[in-house]
Amino acid sequence: MQLRIHTLACAILALCSCTKTIEREVIEYVPVEPVTYYYYGNTSYSVHRLQSYYEEGYYYFLIAREPEEPFNSRIELIVPEYNIGKILDFSNVSLSKGIDYVLLFEDPTHYYSPDYAPKSGTLQVRKNAAKDSYKLKFDLILPDGENLRFDYSGTYPEAL
Repeated sequence: MQLRIHTLACAILALCSCTKTIEREVIEYVPVEPVTYYYYGNTSYSVHRLQSYYEEGYYYFLIAREPEEPFNSRIELIVPEYNIGKILDFSNVSLSKGIDYVLLFEDPTHYYSPDYAPKSGTLQVRKNAAKDSYKLKFDLILPDGENLRFDYSGTYPEAL
């Protein structure tokens, strides 16, 4: 019996002397503050990335909920230079999709193709005085009757 206790005590001492301290690295997640918001229906969604660029007579805009690619939730807008500064009224004017504008809206549960025009609403893009700064505003009724709104004036960093 004494031998068993001695063996058990030695085993416990061996375990205690062999324990190794494992240090864990703690990585803090620091959320990126939203730049602005857009509204789909009655719900607001934070926008963490805005981008723009100009190419061959067209202005391209990206509005994304995610700060980094891939952008699962995004609004892409292409407006020809001749429509910059104008208010495009989808209620009263017959606009040619793909020529006067291109609008794509996609998130994990919705997809609005550029092939279908909004039912009504307005869209405006205006250049501000500062470099890469624009006023982008739209209040649209999408083909299925849902409302998509966005209003932001400020910097849209140029896409790489």
